[in-house]
Amino acid sequence: MMLLSFKKEGKAMKKQLLVISLIAASVVTGGFVTAHERDKEHNPRKQMMQIFKQLDLEREQKQAIRSVMHDAKDQMQVYREDMKKLHQEMMALVTSGNSSEASVATVLSQYEETLAAMTLTKSNNKYAVYQVLTEPQREKARTLMEEQRLRMESRDSGERFARMAEKLELSDNQVAQIEPLLEEVKESRMALRDLMHGFKEAQRQWFEDGSYSEEKVNELFATTFPEFQQKLYAVVASHQQIYLQLTEEQQQQVQSTAGKRFMPRML
Repeated sequence: MMLLSFKKEGKAMKKQLLVISLIAASVVTGGFVTAHERDKEHNPRKQMMQIFKQLDLEREQKQAIRSVMHDAKDQMQVYREDMKKLHQEMMALVTSGNSSEASVATVLSQYEETLAAMTLTKSNNKYAVYQVLTEPQREKARTLMEEQRLRMESRDSGERFARMAEKLELSDNQVAQIEPLLEEVKESRMALRDLMHGFKEAQRQWFEDGSYSEEKVNELFATTFPEFQQKLYAVVASHQQIYLQLTEEQQQQVQSTAGKRFMPRML
């Protein structure tokens, strides 16, 4: 079977071809949206709760954090419908076959106010939790979050790839066509990830030196957003090139399984 020979390409090839599962999962907005709300391990809220359980919190701390998390859940519901629409429109650009930087910018501009408000809300909630924790707890939380991220990446590179490779039944010819595009996909996603990481690091620095303010968050969002648009277009374009290598039947499979559930991801 061609699929069996494809699976034997090795771990490195499997890890690279994770992009196929990323298309199907529609993670095309580089951190703003994810399509795995049903999966406990992909639910940011539950991920954070798992971390809190390991911080040896006092009763008063638990009550304070529980209150923040409860309010955050209600606040995120306000943005849910817009995030769902944004995800659908970005996926439509991928599947259209003719996306452009202008078309990505046009779509994003319709949701800029929502994204800015969501970013500020999440930043305020993160700062509220940060203030509740002691310094040793903050350090432990950072370590646990990094370990969790590495576990997720390791799990994704195997399980998610295996599921999608089996569903799409890629041919040897498709593998040959897709392989040269993988580095471009990897680079575009890493560039967007680095941009968002810089955003998080700026927030963390403000938390630590006590200079955090809503004005700083809004200003950083405004200055970062144009670059975010450019880098997101690169992600959309690179995913689109791979999507176009699929057969019509495979494309229909991708569209039918993409984005049935949505959850805004922490910035």
